[in-house]
Amino acid sequence: MADPGRPAIDLLIHLVTPPSDGGVDGVDWDRFGDVLGFEAPSDYREIVARYGVGWFSGEFFVFAPGGEEGQNIYDENQTMMDIIGDPQWQESADETGEQWLNPDGATTLIDLSDPREMFAPWGGGSDGAYGFWHKVGDDPDRWPVAYTDLAGSWLYDRGGLASFLVSALTGRFPEDKIHPVVWESPEFIRFPN
Repeated sequence: MADPGRPAIDLLIHLVTPPSDGGVDGVDWDRFGDVLGFEAPSDYREIVARYGVGWFSGEFFVFAPGGEEGQNIYDENQTMMDIIGDPQWQESADETGEQWLNPDGATTLIDLSDPREMFAPWGGGSDGAYGFWHKVGDDPDRWPVAYTDLAGSWLYDRGGLASFLVSALTGRFPEDKIHPVVWESPEFIRFPN
C-alpha cells in the first residue's frame, strides 16, 4: 500500500490504475458550478479526468459531466435529489436509530435535515446505493461523502470521495456493509460508450 501520508487521490491512483487513455477531457467546470450550484471538489475533478465513467471494483461508480444516459451528473442530479428529499428517509433513520458509519468504526446519528441544501450526488453502487457529498461548510474539498442504500447502510467518510473509495476498496468498512464485497485486486472498468 502507498504511504498513508499521501493525499487520498494519490492513494486511489496507486491502488487502482487509471485507464491508459485517461478519463473525460475538456470538462467545463464553470458550467458544472452554474448547473449544480457548487464548485466541484478537486478529488472529484481528478477522478473524472483520470478515470472517466466506469466501475471501481464492480461496485462503485462516479457520475461525470457529459456522461452517457444514467452516468451524467447533470441528468442524475435531480433524480437523486428527489429521492433523498423524501421526508420519509429522515423519519425512517430517526425511528431505527440508524447512524453514519465511518471507516474508523465511529458512528454518528444521521442528519438528513434540509437534504436539498446539504447533499449533492456524486454516483452510486451496483446494488442501487447512492453516493452523496455532505455539503458542510464552504470548502468542497472538505466535504465528507455518504454512500447508502437508504435502507440501513450509511457509510460516511470525512476525507472526501477519493478517501471513501480508498477506504471501501481496502476493506476499512465492514464487509457486510458493501454489497457485493469488492474484488481482491481493485480495478477500474470503463462503462461502454
